[in-house]
Amino acid sequence: MSEDEASGDAAELERVLGDLARLRIDSHRVSPGYRCVLLLVTVVMLLLPLLYFGLVGAFAFWVASCLSDPPDAGRGLAWCSHLLLWVAGPASVFFLIKPWFTGGTDDEEGLVLEPGEAADLECFVGLLARAVGAPGPRQIKLDCGVNAAAGYSGGWRGMLGKDLTLTLGLPLVAGLDLRSFAGVLAHELGHFSQCAGMRLAWMIMAVNKAFDRSVNQRDRWDQRLQDAARSDRGHVQLFGLATLSLVWAARQPLWLLMWAGRFISGFALRQLEFDADGYEIVFAGSDTFRKTSREIKLLGVGVDRALQLIGDTLPEGKLPKNLPMLARVQTQELSQRVRQAVEEEMMGRRAGIRAGATHPSDRERIEVAESYGAPGLLHSRLLARVLFDDFDVSAERVTKRFYGSRFDLDLSGCELVDMAAFEGAVALREKRFAASETFFGDRLTLARAPVFTADEIATMYGGHGVASRGQLAENAEAMRRWLAEGGEAFERFDRAEKEMLEVARTTALFHAGFRLRRRAFGLPRSLAALSERRRAAGERHARALVGMAEFDRIARRRISWAVARHLAGASVGARAERLQTRRVLRALEAMGALFPTLSQMRRRLLAQGAILQNIRPATLSRSVAEQLNRNVTELSELSVRCREALRRVPYPFEHASGKISMAEYASARFSGYGLVMASYKTTETMLERLFDVYFRLLGHLCAVTSEVEAEAGDS
Repeated sequence: MSEDEASGDAAELERVLGDLARLRIDSHRVSPGYRCVLLLVTVVMLLLPLLYFGLVGAFAFWVASCLSDPPDAGRGLAWCSHLLLWVAGPASVFFLIKPWFTGGTDDEEGLVLEPGEAADLECFVGLLARAVGAPGPRQIKLDCGVNAAAGYSGGWRGMLGKDLTLTLGLPLVAGLDLRSFAGVLAHELGHFSQCAGMRLAWMIMAVNKAFDRSVNQRDRWDQRLQDAARSDRGHVQLFGLATLSLVWAARQPLWLLMWAGRFISGFALRQLEFDADGYEIVFAGSDTFRKTSREIKLLGVGVDRALQLIGDTLPEGKLPKNLPMLARVQTQELSQRVRQAVEEEMMGRRAGIRAGATHPSDRERIEVAESYGAPGLLHSRLLARVLFDDFDVSAERVTKRFYGSRFDLDLSGCELVDMAAFEGAVALREKRFAASETFFGDRLTLARAPVFTADEIATMYGGHGVASRGQLAENAEAMRRWLAEGGEAFERFDRAEKEMLEVARTTALFHAGFRLRRRAFGLPRSLAALSERRRAAGERHARALVGMAEFDRIARRRISWAVARHLAGASVGARAERLQTRRVLRALEAMGALFPTLSQMRRRLLAQGAILQNIRPATLSRSVAEQLNRNVTELSELSVRCREALRRVPYPFEHASGKISMAEYASARFSGYGLVMASYKTTETMLERLFDVYFRLLGHLCAVTSEVEAEAGDS
């Protein structure tokens, strides 16, 4: 930005602040009936926890009555059950009460602005709060969410002491203009002006969160109980299974209380949102309200796309240092089709009285905004970023904090790079994937990745047997003909592969001791019948592979001959490109030799995933725990075998840590998980990274092949 533009923005911002200092908005008056309804809802919500503790008390009384009446000394089984209840009964009561005395965990704490750190923003918020008749926030927090929020900090003490906090998502600041951003802030500060209503809403939400924690969320104590249920020691496993079963049974009635609380509180919370919307509509205008709603939805899609890119490039060790700006760029690049879909979703339905809906639907809010017909009070089109002295610096600080709280991977080897470097890495990665997809006509799948033989690797690596232009053209034509005419063979293989995976998952559940309903899943009743089905599926899969063998041979020959010509110097290419191709071939050779192990690891991981997805406290039997532990052992052995095979193979592409091995690239550490989940996530990450890099290796060779063929055709 030039000095003239900067001074012009500063002058306009000063004018906006001056206009804002003179604005006042009349408070929205709510009817006495609405106040009574809100108070009644709050009273009911406060009664629900009493009912909860009443049910827990009844459960504790039942346990105590059972313990106070021991069985006769001669009844051995009854005495064992009694002794088990002595231990599992009190533990179950503890696990039912515990969630109400442990605070929820936030995925992201946010960055608190120091006084004077963003003077224009603080002034803007203060003047806006005075304009809507609300007390100003004591602190402003920044995060990477696509939202703004007003609330109390410090729990009950903060609520009673009016300790107000305004949380701003920097993607909003990066993507909205000052008029829209002012409307969003007016909405949130409007909550501050609701005083009693906001306190009641805080209590309602606190009760809802407590119910959610007690029914759905699990902490390290629950994880320890799960580990105990899978212990190798019989008495520990028995205690874990008994406690899990009692807790699971006692929590079932609590589902009704949780959903009752959400349904009852929904009306009051939606009305509070309508009331706060009034401030935004008056301030920004009816038309801008709709535009802002759409922009926030689009920014949400942009943030999702940005996070997907970050997840894809995380193994390379390069992360963007400014996530809000990356989200803005991704939002600007959204296609018209995506934008139309977002618009249709916004206007497609009404919320009505949906259970658990704390906010009205976008359509309802927009219709209310249009009924105001408000022109708006602030008309500046400055970008909201002008409120920060240096928006990029603030965004980078918030982004760094976000990475520390969002990912459970070890980020010590990662590098925060600027937007240009990150977009370059993403473009190079996508180029390799696009090359393989184009080359194989979108027919390339994980189950049918071409594996080159040792002779083919040697031919390419040594640049032997350089093909003529006619042979290159013949290979390309043969493959194009296959892609055009072999649709039935491809579809037959895809059906066979899908059937094999379904049978493998079912077999894993059978071996683990799960009882599956045949009518619900269309499964055989016995393991013998399942084995017959697996044999038949295997035969169909083998026949499908035979049908695809000719295509695989043509594809490998086309790549091998073109790459050999490239490395022999018979085609245009810099020395650095040839060195890159040789590194790719070395990694591809190691991966090809490892493919049987990777396939075995993939099958075992699918089996483990099927068990983990279907585990419930009532189904966590000894046979399930034993199968889980066997899978952990086998996955660990396969992972060690992969790391050893790749320990001396250099990673062929650029990495933030410099020169690393393929084993280092594929490895990841997870914290905060038990043995079973840590093993599953580690193996899953290793497979994802290795198959990901295999397709990029293949994409590099496909790009080389296309360049060589194009050059041969032109010469």
